[in-house]
Amino acid sequence: MPRWGVRAALLAVLVLGAAGPADVAAVSTWVVQPTADPSSSSPRADAFSSVACPSTTECFAVGNQSNGSGVALTLAEHWNGATWSVQATPNPIGATSSVLLGIACSGTASFTCEAVGDSFKSSGVEVPLAERWNGTSWSLQAAPAPSNASAAMLNGVSCTGASQCEAVGSSFNGAGSQLSLAEVWNGTSWAIQSTLNPSGALSSTLSGVGCASATFCEAAGNYLTSAGKQLPLAERWNGSSWTLEKPANPSSALGSALLAVSCPATTSCTAVGYADKSSRNVLLVEQWSNSAWAVQLTGTVWTGLAGVSCPQTTSCKAVGAMSDVPLAEAWNGSSWSGQTTENRGNNGSALSGVSCASVAPVCTAAGWYLDGTHDLLTLAERSS
Repeated sequence: MPRWGVRAALLAVLVLGAAGPADVAAVSTWVVQPTADPSSSSPRADAFSSVACPSTTECFAVGNQSNGSGVALTLAEHWNGATWSVQATPNPIGATSSVLLGIACSGTASFTCEAVGDSFKSSGVEVPLAERWNGTSWSLQAAPAPSNASAAMLNGVSCTGASQCEAVGSSFNGAGSQLSLAEVWNGTSWAIQSTLNPSGALSSTLSGVGCASATFCEAAGNYLTSAGKQLPLAERWNGSSWTLEKPANPSSALGSALLAVSCPATTSCTAVGYADKSSRNVLLVEQWSNSAWAVQLTGTVWTGLAGVSCPQTTSCKAVGAMSDVPLAEAWNGSSWSGQTTENRGNNGSALSGVSCASVAPVCTAAGWYLDGTHDLLTLAERSS
């Protein structure tokens, strides 16, 4: 198994730790696309963590691959409207393991992308990782860690332009406390921003971020209270500072977490994740409308959502896992409905990210599946 990001880790629990069918209504169909797995020798460990589609015929997916000796390396693949192909991605010199966990692209005729994740130095220290696609090749960028951090990682990124991106994640201070982390890309360099953590929190992490403009972003994640309860976390960027918000924990839930967020406008955001109900994780959808968060949807069977994309306020797609098969849900402006997905392999599969280029339902989702020999391989599905 590869080193999991926060979204993929949840999906692994759902796929490998649950059994039984889930009764989700079938409305639309997702179809598997052949992907190009770079690992050639077993045990293979190729997986997508995130996907970005700047147009209806252009997508980029990132994640990790194995070198055949159990070491994780960065992975990027490109879809040109017909086929997926592996792109060459660098790994930091001397790193013992590197993964890309989030990607965002911008542009019209030509595209630039930012991918973020983490890397382990030979000393064992975990540090943030950032790479940039300039339309021709991927290159490493310097992503700083807080000066007092013993470890740091970036989980997600959102870009409103080639010179404006926000990335979020977490860091560990010298005392071992996990704190929220945000960094901004200004077209030249990455810089750390000040974020807040709930009072008394034992740990805080930001898993995803969505930006509607350079002066409006929502970041979502979770934190652990002093009593050991996991609750959803949200922070908003106004162009100059981050402020804490109060996402809702479903009334019947023991705890919950948000893993991804998408903001089609400065007045609307949708975040997805999971809630703990009766010792099982069920899907969770929350919406931010102008000033407050409210629960839109929770599940009743073993499910979780790890990715969401909203090209419009009245159109969203969310993906994740349902027992041991991929899960997809669609928002039409008034209600959510389940969609049929294609299950590749018989040993478990999941979708960890989704991107809708312009107007849904033209969307691409990415994730992973286990084949007959329990090798881990990349998975891409398209809804049109």
